[in-house]
Amino acid sequence: MNVTSPAIETRIHARKKQIADKALKLFVTHGYDETSVEDIARACAMSKGNFYHYFDSKEELIYLIQRDIVQEQRGETTVLAQKVADNGHEKALGYFIERYYRSVDRHQDAYNFLNHVIVRLGSKGRRQLLRGSIDVQELFERLILAGIAEGVFRDVNAKLVAHNIVRLGSAWANNRWHLRKFMTIEGYITEQVQYLLSGIAAEKSAD
Repeated sequence: MNVTSPAIETRIHARKKQIADKALKLFVTHGYDETSVEDIARACAMSKGNFYHYFDSKEELIYLIQRDIVQEQRGETTVLAQKVADNGHEKALGYFIERYYRSVDRHQDAYNFLNHVIVRLGSKGRRQLLRGSIDVQELFERLILAGIAEGVFRDVNAKLVAHNIVRLGSAWANNRWHLRKFMTIEGYITEQVQYLLSGIAAEKSAD
């Protein structure tokens, strides 16, 4: 039975990420269909055969590109739990929205690529790609529901609000060329957080 050591697993993942990063640049520049495995292997200074040592297909790169982004966003949950403990769900939601939008800004080329390439995938591939987006949306939904239970948010449709938060993040990635003419990412975050939180905030007691 072959058992791969953690150190080797780490090196393999690092190499796969290097390949995926190179591939993403080629996909963004030339298009997914126009980029061949040979092009990717050449950019990585490796043979085509060596590429298949790491990936079964070009399509597999798509899922790795998305998985790394989603894992980064999930990594915020530990900090988020502390934010809830220290400040409550309203401030924690504002913090998570900010971190999510900054992640979108950092990975904007990947977001645009994923939004375009999803139509080329089969139904199974589309479901797998959408699962990552739904996972992040569900993190927002749980935080909103907890805020409703705490009494800081109105009894809103948490699923719809979470969906809107994620879509507004995608809007920055998809339209940044226009938005940046009159707004920075900092301004976008500030205004969207204020808009989203004020829209679901519970009414203050008169006394």
